[in-house]
Amino acid sequence: RAAAEAWFSKMLAAGVEPNVFCYNAVVHTCSRSKDLEGAEGWLEKMRAAGMEPDTYTFNSLISACTRSGDTCRAEAYLHQMDREGIPVRTGTLNPLVAAHHKAGNSTRARWWTRELQRRGVQE
Repeated sequence: RAAAEAWFSKMLAAGVEPNVFCYNAVVHTCSRSKDLEGAEGWLEKMRAAGMEPDTYTFNSLISACTRSGDTCRAEAYLHQMDREGIPVRTGTLNPLVAAHHKAGNSTRARWWTRELQRRGVQE
């Protein structure tokens, strides 16, 4: 995370205006590091800068949640995506299904698998 944040700071110092892809890179780095709070903090910074999160942003947030074992928060982000009209892809739901399986909650995993099929979710 520190390297991604340093890169972001250098970019700002050089006068480069970040776009959604730049913010997503830091959110994704936080997610890969199991740093849910960091990922959420960068989501807030993204919104404060007037950027709208996209599917990739939420995929990273949901992955951060599931890596931390917080399936409830991951589901809350899925519902937020629905409210904001952000497309859900298989990469959005698969980590949630896997996390439910890992936690021994096969009923919820099956529900989300059916939901994926019901929605006709694509890659």
